[in-house]
Amino acid sequence: MRGVVNPLKRIANRGSDKDIVSLKNKQNKRDLNAAMKAANKLKGSQKKFVVNSLKQLKKDNNIGVEGDNLLLFGL
Repeated sequence: MRGVVNPLKRIANRGSDKDIVSLKNKQNKRDLNAAMKAANKLKGSQKKFVVNSLKQLKKDNNIGVEGDNLLLFGL
């Protein structure tokens, strides 16, 4: 799970002064892809939950601080 959380924290820290962090940024895309790669290595229901949350982030194309994504709620 650490492989998923660390890239997401890096994305969040890059935009710490903003409420919304765009995933169009090259570094943020790279970190999101790294998180997705680590999520695919997880097992069972944990993998399903994390992958679905990351797909939702990719679809929204940004990380809102007050968003409704459960994975980010814990960060």
